[in-house]
Amino acid sequence: MLPFSKVLIAIFHSYGGKDDDWVSGNRGDDELHGNRGSDTVRGGDGNDTAYGGKDNDLVRGEEGEDLVFGGQGSDNVRGGTGNDSVYGGKDDDLVAGEEGNDLVSGNRGNDTVRGGVGDDMVFGGKGDDLIEGGGGNDLLEGGQGSDIFRFEFFESETFILDGTQVFGFDTLNNFVPGDSGVDSLTDFTSGEDKIQLDANSFDELIEPGDTFNPDEFTTLDEFAQNQDANLVYDSDQGLMYYIDADNNAIQFLQLDSNLDITGDDFETI
Repeated sequence: MLPFSKVLIAIFHSYGGKDDDWVSGNRGDDELHGNRGSDTVRGGDGNDTAYGGKDNDLVRGEEGEDLVFGGQGSDNVRGGTGNDSVYGGKDDDLVAGEEGNDLVSGNRGNDTVRGGVGDDMVFGGKGDDLIEGGGGNDLLEGGQGSDIFRFEFFESETFILDGTQVFGFDTLNNFVPGDSGVDSLTDFTSGEDKIQLDANSFDELIEPGDTFNPDEFTTLDEFAQNQDANLVYDSDQGLMYYIDADNNAIQFLQLDSNLDITGDDFETI
């Protein structure tokens, strides 16, 4: 347990010192600073502003609509239950919005950036980032660097359209929007960025641990000649579909239209 001198309860403003501090907010809107050392900074109730400072910090906004910053060092920066704005710093950070409709940005460094539950805006920033929207309809942007965009979804909802309305082929039974939401990816660059798919979710593509087969991908224009493919890109609309075991076409991603995407732009985990 930390000694009492290391536990700072904030009413308005609270600052850590040179050592590894625990800086905690209270009820109300607090401003919290970890400063030097590997600190734990927690906002608590209210709409808080929390800064990690130097070194490797854990910074959490918790309840309320918070503004959360990592700073220098490899930080773990998280929002909480409200609609938060969460920013990494200069180094390789884990940045997550958690619940609510959040703005999440990695800034510099090779970051892992996650939206969480809700309709989030997720930005990688500079560096080679791993970006994941999570649940909801998210906006994803990688920024500079070679980024990986990870997708997974679970059993879909029951809103169904005839598959021939989407692809024009009787071989597809239904069109099912995934219940994890449809994410929008705004700056995907073929040959530089990667779309990473969870093999447990996209189980018609590959067994977990195996390598993705580029032949599993095709465009809508070529789908009539390659109906064994399980990923289909509609270049006119920028829509990406996954064909599941029941021959349903599940839309899970909105891209820019007319991208030169190939099967080599995908990988599975």
